[in-house]
Amino acid sequence: RTVLFRPPLEKTYTFRGGRVANTNREFVYEDNGWSDWTPNLSVHEIASVPGNHDGFVLEPYVRDLASQLRACIAQSSTSGS
Repeated sequence: RTVLFRPPLEKTYTFRGGRVANTNREFVYEDNGWSDWTPNLSVHEIASVPGNHDGFVLEPYVRDLASQLRACIAQSSTSGS
């Protein structure tokens, strides 16, 4: 199992078929494109992290990431996966 942690996506434009683009008109994907590489992907959006992935390592947002990471590890340990 692969777990992807990410901040909320910037969804400025919505197109037919559910495709979404940001303000730069670049397509954004819920899975950040990882589903093609790992079939058993679980995406966790950390709503408290503003901006991009750089915010994950900054206080106080790193605490939210650590909390969700601990929960995933605990769940993995109890389920045996």
